[in-house]
Amino acid sequence: MINPFKEINWHPKSLDLKSFGKSMIIGLSAISAIFFLVSFYRTGDAKASLFLPFCVFSCGVLIFVVSRICASALLPVYLVWFFFSAVIGIVVSNLALMLFFYLFFTPFAIALRLVSGRDPLSLKERTRSSYWKDYSQNGDLKRYFRQY
Repeated sequence: MINPFKEINWHPKSLDLKSFGKSMIIGLSAISAIFFLVSFYRTGDAKASLFLPFCVFSCGVLIFVVSRICASALLPVYLVWFFFSAVIGIVVSNLALMLFFYLFFTPFAIALRLVSGRDPLSLKERTRSSYWKDYSQNGDLKRYFRQY
């Protein structure tokens, strides 16, 4: 498994923090626009739908302004943000792989087993004393030159 905590820049430079501020204003503006559209769609009232999007957008602007004025003051926000994003990345990637395995591979394998009747481990043969399969070795060494 990939460790996302190795990928985090735990000691960012001022330029990295300024870049983080720029990405936060862009990202939080997009999130606030989505919040506004969803809230407006649900309520139909534009005035009542502005509080949460305005708060999210204000946080983005505040982070951007702080990154331009004093980037080192943004270090705790940067570290907390990337820590939580790494944790969420671990959870989401494992959940996605688990769902893909159980929703795709498991039904496919069960259907294949039911349709073909294939038993690669010979588990249905209960009368055998051993499940060992003898291997007959071919002594012809020229077969190494005809691998395909």
